[in-house]
Amino acid sequence: MNPPPEEPYTYPASRKEHPVAAPATINYGRLMAVMVALLVAAIIGWINLSPRTHKLQTKSMMKGIEIALKGYQTEYNRCLLVEMQLPGDQNLVFEGEILIALMAESTKYNPRKVRFFDPPVARRKRGGAWRDGSGNWQYRDDMGNPIMIRYDADHDGKTTDPDDSNIQIVAPFLLFAAGMDRNLATTRDNIKSWY
Repeated sequence: MNPPPEEPYTYPASRKEHPVAAPATINYGRLMAVMVALLVAAIIGWINLSPRTHKLQTKSMMKGIEIALKGYQTEYNRCLLVEMQLPGDQNLVFEGEILIALMAESTKYNPRKVRFFDPPVARRKRGGAWRDGSGNWQYRDDMGNPIMIRYDADHDGKTTDPDDSNIQIVAPFLLFAAGMDRNLATTRDNIKSWY
């Protein structure tokens, strides 16, 4: 009886099979990059939602408005809000005609077309100016709150406090906006230019 023929021995390296892959390892460089990106995103989110940051941004916006109103008064030797015959002891919203006059978009109250105010462009109707659907200029703080104005209409150097009509504040303009709760009636957290 003849033994079966021997098959030639094939070395593993010469086989045409895929080599066995090593187990996957964690790429620590990529993991660290992802963690840093998430941390940066969390910090930016916290800064944007922080009441302190909101207050500083809104106060900065108010300061720009105050400078623009004083610039108008210096240029024309009269108060824009008096010229518009707006009541000084009521809350006025900084938008529309007031904004148009300071931006030199109209010659009705700004015949020399001096640009007193150059507002930032709003993003998603927050943090600046934009035109609404009817073409009127709007201006909101970074939370979407309108900025309100009271002013010294009788030129006695005092303006009525919006929170208490019995209090007179020595200032030509009072600017204020709702706080984080977005409610002007809850005065505790409102942002005010005179504090």
